[in-house]
Amino acid sequence: MPNEHDVPTVNMDGNLRCQRCGVELTGQAVGNLCANCLLNIALAPPGEDVPPLSLLPEVDAPFAASGGSTERIRVRYFGDYELVEEIARGGMGVVYKARQVSLNRVVALKMILAGDFSSAEMVQRFQAEAEAAARLEHPNIVPIYEIGTHEGQHYFSMRFVEGGTLRQSLAREKFSPRRAAELMAKVARAVHHAHQRGILHRDLKPGNILLDAHGGPLVADFGLAKLLEHDSALTQSATVMGTPSYMAPEQAAGHTKQLSTVADVYSLGAILYELLTGRPPFVGSNPLEILVQVREAEPASPQSLNPELDRDLAVLCLKCLEKDPTRRYGSAEALADELQCWLADEPIQARRTTMPERAWKWARRKPVVASLIVTVLFVGLAGLIGVLWQFNRANDEASRATAEAKRANVEAANARQEWGRAENELWNANFNEARAVRIAGGIGARVRSSALLQKLTHHPALTDTQTLVLRQEAIAQMALMDFAPPTNWISKPFGRWFWNGRFDRFVRGTTSNRIEVCEYPSTQVLTSFFGPSNSTFDEAAFSLDDRFLVVRFSAAAGEVRVWNLETKELFLQTKCDHFEVAPDSRSLLLLTSTGVAVQSLITNSAPRYLQPKRPARSAVFSPDSKQ
Repeated sequence: MPNEHDVPTVNMDGNLRCQRCGVELTGQAVGNLCANCLLNIALAPPGEDVPPLSLLPEVDAPFAASGGSTERIRVRYFGDYELVEEIARGGMGVVYKARQVSLNRVVALKMILAGDFSSAEMVQRFQAEAEAAARLEHPNIVPIYEIGTHEGQHYFSMRFVEGGTLRQSLAREKFSPRRAAELMAKVARAVHHAHQRGILHRDLKPGNILLDAHGGPLVADFGLAKLLEHDSALTQSATVMGTPSYMAPEQAAGHTKQLSTVADVYSLGAILYELLTGRPPFVGSNPLEILVQVREAEPASPQSLNPELDRDLAVLCLKCLEKDPTRRYGSAEALADELQCWLADEPIQARRTTMPERAWKWARRKPVVASLIVTVLFVGLAGLIGVLWQFNRANDEASRATAEAKRANVEAANARQEWGRAENELWNANFNEARAVRIAGGIGARVRSSALLQKLTHHPALTDTQTLVLRQEAIAQMALMDFAPPTNWISKPFGRWFWNGRFDRFVRGTTSNRIEVCEYPSTQVLTSFFGPSNSTFDEAAFSLDDRFLVVRFSAAAGEVRVWNLETKELFLQTKCDHFEVAPDSRSLLLLTSTGVAVQSLITNSAPRYLQPKRPARSAVFSPDSKQ
């Protein structure tokens, strides 16, 4: 049946025509279809697969040539979409290049293959792919425009990426190491964006990375995506899903329920490996052979396939392909940071695999051969060592004793010199501190300076010079005044005042609905902000590092505003009954009638909510801000 997106064609005299066959519509027409087409639709057998583009229904549309004559063109429609050509077909769906008529834009339209007879699992997978991609908003992830159903056919539309896939680009050209690193850094950050939103791709490969007109990558095809926070019924624990050459060993073993974000890190490393060497880490004559290699074999060094490749980049790539998930990069963002370090000619964090580690990995793969080799070597070395050991034992012991004695004497002398030098430097530093306190003066300067001098007199070996300067400094301290109270009166014109922890800043309200942050004691206004209309604040606080100002307006239904004092911008606006700033200035606690929320002051992300068993009346942070 036609839907709301079907658009009838119009002939030259302004009459409507059938959307399918193009005949002029009369009073017997229903919607945008003539009676004949409606009958054909009713009698057509349901449930057929999506036909190729050439078999989709066509519509006549007038076309006025420059000479004034009118010609007819054949147009294929699918709801609101005018289909142009088929660009991809897979095991579950088919993708068309199409034009969305209502918005006049080119899109990629993906439909499920099995039409009305789609199994519940296939429809659920198709919807899971669309919903997973629709949750993501990132410049390097293909955006989803619309999800829907037309005449029983499930579909979704997304951005049309004109540059084709990375697989097609690899077939045409060779990537330089720098270009490969730049491209994969962007892909890794896009994958990390999906991981942060609880989505695991599980089928990253060159065919699922699209390139725009400028060569920028966009991650697509979340057909095997899994929501990390849920145990999806679409994924069976013993089912191997994905592409063998790019799947992690744990995925190749069928442990899909135990997959984590590092499985995608492995796939990113496999794609980077192919960009650097021209082939995947493992190749074989059939998928089963490749799966066995993925689980048991070690990939060849990228430098053995591309001798001109930089060693650090090769080490970085191999770290992604570790069999043990804990030895890979902990996140896709960590991989992106490493690639960025390499691009900036900075040291990378990946540890190079040493020769002993390579030998240990080989021994684990070939335990019988390794045991025989070790046994033969041990017997031969034992005989040789037994002959030489007795011969060299006496000379070695004598030489060692002499060397140890000399070394001990030298180290003892050096230690005594260093200890004496350190003691003198510490004494001089404490004496200079006492003198500085005395020169600075102020309330209590005499008491503090005298206490420092008392500690200096306990030095076990005072020289005559040190004793003399101590006596002179003690005499100079006697001229200090012990009490000189400063007085600094300032007016308080309007509203309540709140001070920061060092009492060198305060916040006050004005009659013009403005909040002023002032310096003390000059009372100079450092910055000002506007609160809600006709509302004064009754509670305010500075963060301990003076980066944030938190103000609560009870007259405005408990509205709370947080300003960044460095950027002068409004950081957060919410409502609560009470707030508390963490001692480390990194978090803000908000107490509401429904519970307790902890808001990060580092990133403006969504708050974490705590649900106490009973309504909370107050809440505070622990001194270390961890609880």
